[in-house]
Amino acid sequence: KAVPEKHLYLILLTFLSLGFTNHHYNVLRSGLCIALILIAISKGQRRWISVICMFIASSIHISGLLIIISYIVTSKIKKTKLFYFIWGILFIALVVGVFDSLDQYAHFISPIEEGRFESFLLDEREYNTGLRLDFISYSLIPIIIGGYFIYKKGFRDSYYNHIYNTYILCNAAWLIVSHIPFNDRLAYLSWVFIPFILLYPLLTKSPTNIRHRKMLLLCFTCIIVGINMLVKYVLN
Repeated sequence: KAVPEKHLYLILLTFLSLGFTNHHYNVLRSGLCIALILIAISKGQRRWISVICMFIASSIHISGLLIIISYIVTSKIKKTKLFYFIWGILFIALVVGVFDSLDQYAHFISPIEEGRFESFLLDEREYNTGLRLDFISYSLIPIIIGGYFIYKKGFRDSYYNHIYNTYILCNAAWLIVSHIPFNDRLAYLSWVFIPFILLYPLLTKSPTNIRHRKMLLLCFTCIIVGINMLVKYVLN
């Protein structure tokens, strides 16, 4: 509010001023990347704007390609139950230990980033590694609630279905590396859609048999805030 007409300059200046620390700089890059992607996939967005935003986003932080690819794939393949199946298969593979070897990820990624990711992936200091059932349970909440809205309450919205499928596919990709240190930074690429999946059916005017919308809205808001605080300050 202090600089309503010059806010873009303020954002850019803040972005550039944090370049002295890799942690802050990288997190800010990731956040800016996700923000541009959300603009690109917003409802009714013009295609040329979407393409430009996606290109800039992937240039800022390459991790955004996971969301972009998932969004493109789900625009062509719209069978939600297929993505349920993919998520389930990857979860079973994770539980039985198919993805336990860390060396394969470091070996694949390190040539791209000159070895920087190798130490990042293998660093287990002050982080709970292994099968993160807490993160997986958190990821399941929007899948279950979204499915409830679509199949139980008959919520019909093509845009909602598209984002819902994008979330499932993006989260399924995260399952592959969900046992490595700091995997929540990759999980956030899908978790960013959780508020939308939980709240959109309650805010839209589409005809459904959803009752007690205000109460559900309050409950889901508390769930989002509460679990985010738990993940940030307790579970890591």
